[in-house]
Amino acid sequence: MKHFRDYLTEAKETGIHFEGDLDAMNCKKLESLGNLKSVYGDLYLTGCTALKSLPENLYVSGRLVLTDCTARTELPRGLNVGGALGINGCKSLKILANNMKIGYFIYGASDKLKEKYKDKYIFK
Repeated sequence: MKHFRDYLTEAKETGIHFEGDLDAMNCKKLESLGNLKSVYGDLYLTGCTALKSLPENLYVSGRLVLTDCTARTELPRGLNVGGALGINGCKSLKILANNMKIGYFIYGASDKLKEKYKDKYIFK
């Protein structure tokens, strides 16, 4: 598995399209994913406590796992996840974009998020 911190130096102005699983686990100072446009695999953003934003229209073909990303208050417009979306421990997360596409289900959501979006998304 490749680590995001090792890949950052290869960013291009037109956007990053990443082949394979991308692991940014415990990148505690990571605030943004910059020009990341797509991940053709799973994207793990666990323990990225400073992560404030995800790119709009981000495509992840597999799972997107956001665990303990406490700086995030909302998920971006156009987020497209082919697999499941995990949001365990994202206590500040209050808004799920209405035009997100989730292939399977959302897990780890707070009871408030589940209630607010129960007619829009499937929760486990």
